[in-house]
Amino acid sequence: MTKRTLSKLSRHLDHIFVVLSLIQTGKWNREEGEGVISTAIVVLIVAFLAVGMWIAFKAIMGQTTNTISSQVSQLGQ
Repeated sequence: MTKRTLSKLSRHLDHIFVVLSLIQTGKWNREEGEGVISTAIVVLIVAFLAVGMWIAFKAIMGQTTNTISSQVSQLGQ
């Protein structure tokens, strides 16, 4: 084996050792990223709700504008 191959093998063995140590101590299954994922899901849900509310608002305001316009034109007659 060459020196370079031994160096790569040594790095891989070091990584394997670290992973095995984390698994053995129970630090591998941390839930540190759970808050970020939950927050992202909530942000997406709120964004979809906001889009739905905007569409409903535009529909209601469009209908209201037409009704007001017709009522104002009837007042002027």
